[in-house]
Order: sequence, then C-alpha cells, then structure tokens
Amino acid sequence: MAIDSFGAWPSGINGRPSPGPLSQRRQRHLLGALLAAALLVELLRHGLGGGAVPVPPLLALKPALAAPLSLRALAPIDLPELADAPAAHASSLAVLPDGSGLMAAWFVGERESAPDVHIVSATFDAATATWSAPQTLIDRAALGRALGFGVRRIGNPVLWFDARGQLHLFVVATGPGGWAAARVVHVRGLASARTAIDAPGAAPTRLEASVLPLSPLWGISLMARGSPARTVGGGALLPLHFELGRDVPMLLELSPDGAPLQASRVTNRIESRQLSLVATGPQQLLAYMRDDAEPQGYVQRARSDDGGRHWRDLPPLGLYNPDSALDSLRLPDGSLVLALNPDRHDRNRLVLMRSFDGGSQWRQEAVLDDEPNTSLLGPARYRGMTEYSYPTLALQGNELHVSYTLHRRQIRHRRFALESGTP
Repeated sequence: MAIDSFGAWPSGINGRPSPGPLSQRRQRHLLGALLAAALLVELLRHGLGGGAVPVPPLLALKPALAAPLSLRALAPIDLPELADAPAAHASSLAVLPDGSGLMAAWFVGERESAPDVHIVSATFDAATATWSAPQTLIDRAALGRALGFGVRRIGNPVLWFDARGQLHLFVVATGPGGWAAARVVHVRGLASARTAIDAPGAAPTRLEASVLPLSPLWGISLMARGSPARTVGGGALLPLHFELGRDVPMLLELSPDGAPLQASRVTNRIESRQLSLVATGPQQLLAYMRDDAEPQGYVQRARSDDGGRHWRDLPPLGLYNPDSALDSLRLPDGSLVLALNPDRHDRNRLVLMRSFDGGSQWRQEAVLDDEPNTSLLGPARYRGMTEYSYPTLALQGNELHVSYTLHRRQIRHRRFALESGTP
C-alpha cells in the first residue's frame, strides 16, 4: 500500500561535534546506517506518495469539564508474575470496548531479547479491581507462522481496539541484525480481549499479520511504543520511530479498520524517540519524546495544528529525561499529566507531573515509586537493580491508570480516582 509522506527530513547531522577517531569497523557501521537512513528518507519522500493529500483527521476529544479534578491515589496492584518468565517489561494499556475495564499486554521471558520472550495479556475488571491470570497473546513462533517467515525476537506490544471493538496488536519483531533491523508487525485475528491464544477452551483462530509498509527497505528499523490517539472517523494515529543511525519519531495514520494511510515525521531532531501523543484540540496535538542525548537529556516536545500532518519543534521542557520512555494524557478537566523518570541519569524514581496551562508549566502530582529494590528475585542480570520505567497511562471510568515496569521483573498498576475539588 502506498503511504503519503509529509515533512522534510534533514540530510545532515545538525552540527553535532565529531566523537573523535573511530575504528574502521565502526566507521563502516556508521556510514552504512547513515546511507540506509538517507535511502529510506528519499524513498519515503519520493517513492511512496502520489495521491491527493486527504483532509487532516479530527481528533476524538471531549470538551473539558468546567471544574478542576483532584487525583486521589488508590492502592497499587502488581500484575501476576509468571513462574517460567522471570523478566517482564514494556506494558501497554487499552480500555475494553464495553468500558468495563482494561486490557494490558507486555513481554515476558528470561530477559529482554531472549529467544523465549513472548507477549502476554491480562484484563482488569474495574468492578472488582482485580486482574485476570496472564495468558500468552502471541509468541514468536505463532507470529512467524502468520507472517510466513521466521522471527528471531519480539517486544514492545501496543494495543488498540478499533471502532468495532476488534483488537489490533502492533508488536516489534526482528530477524538477523537485532533491534536496528526491527520491523513493526500488525496482528489481527487474536481470539478476543478476554481470551488469548492459549487460554483453556479457546477456539483456534487464524491470525493475520503483516509488516507495516513504511518503506521499500522491508520496513526495517522501525519501532512502536506509544498508545494510539483516536480520530473522529474511528481510526487512530500510531506513534512510531525510526532507529538506524539516527532517531526519527514518526506518526502513522490508521483507517477505522487499521489500514495504514499516511506517515509524517514529528521532529527535526535526531536524538528523540518513543513519542507520546496528547490531543489538546480537534486538530491540535502535542508530542512528548524520550531524549537519548548525552551527557544528559530533557523531555523533548513538538506541536501539530493540523491533526498530525505537519509539526514544529518546541523548546525542551525543563524536565530531565535519562534516556527513558514516558507517557502523557489529557484529563477530563483539560489538564495534562506526564509520567516520567525525573532524574538525570537513572530510573530509580517514577513520578506523575501535571500541567494546567496546556503543557507550559508542570508540577509534581504524585510519586509513583521510588523505593530501593531489596529483592533478590528476577533474572540474575537484573537482580538487585532498582528500575521503575516505561509508564503507560489510560483513562477508564473515573480513574486514571498507570502501568509500568518494576525492576524488570514485574508490571505494576497504579490507580488514581478523579474527584471534584481543588487539585
């Protein structure tokens, strides 16, 4: 499928200073990465378009409440661990189509990138405040069979329910070449929101899987992480990023049935990735991004006023970002929340920030976690490591939900009741 591409892609390195002498091997790797990136840029700019530019999408956005809301913290819940999977990471949340709760998906295995890594899911019943037992949503063998070719490793699931309530899973998959050669696979035909492929009594399902066609270079070096933003027509805007030699945050518009329509580049920076989208108006979007700049990074941001078609960079927030994923969301009263690691160089703390002026000024709303890890559980490589990372936000009913990784061995779930009153 052809995809229209919008935005200019810079051909230089934005004046970054030379890192010093490089070995011949590193020079070849760097040159190969830059050439591949340049080739991908040109193909996206000139080889995939050709059609008329469609009308920018309208974002699904409810009017803000007149009265501000306060957030009351509820007791945290740890999602059940799997005995045969000591590592867990990169959760995604989606509200169930009937509004009764949430679905979560994350990857588990011996460690990140291990051959046994698979995607599991569980559902949260809001009425009882309980999670179901995790079930395998998909593994690399099932994904390989659906694609028709082998998959070496998988990770970073992203969930989306379309307007008909059908479940879509976007998952990162690699073959030879590691994460630099990753591709984003779109999976449909999963049993249901409440029944995974290995659930007892589950009927056999026929999975449909396809690599997102974002480049003629076999769609390589693309990653998914952030939650999709819904559009009025029933489609969505899916955050992605290119990660070969440079970081290039992107946005892919999806049709109501999940077909890719067009892509746009979100920033001219080359050290930002894993964007999080928050709609502030019918065609207004803010993107907050992870920063992998050295020696220290800050939360990067960009703005679109035409539904994500074109973007302009904004100055970084005065909030540190230690090369770590973040997530953002608009509350019903119009205020914005941002879950992130606030320290310069580590992920030992995770906090919830809040803005009442559209994202210019931020204050700390809550500390999600900051206790040192004293447990000896988990994989040997992560044992004793303190890490709270990869937050995901969701609104369900009158509650704000946050899921995140706990020391690379478990997924933690925090809830906040939204109540009338002075924040």
